[in-house]
Amino acid sequence: MDRITDDYELAAVVAVRLRDARAAGDIEHSRRLAAALHALTERFVHEVDPAGTTAALLPHMNEQLDPVAVARLLNP
Repeated sequence: MDRITDDYELAAVVAVRLRDARAAGDIEHSRRLAAALHALTERFVHEVDPAGTTAALLPHMNEQLDPVAVARLLNP
């Protein structure tokens, strides 16, 4: 594995490992990874929006990824 240099790279690696752990059915590892990812993302939110004025946009509709919302989120 390449050296992880910041929290953004760590979050990306944790997200991939979480996906893999869930696919493998490893519940305990999934829980630890999910908690770590949650903590990292909370930190990101507080860094860029300390007042908490930006509403979250979840790119889902009826439990499925909404391609339009995903595109809007990734390409402002």
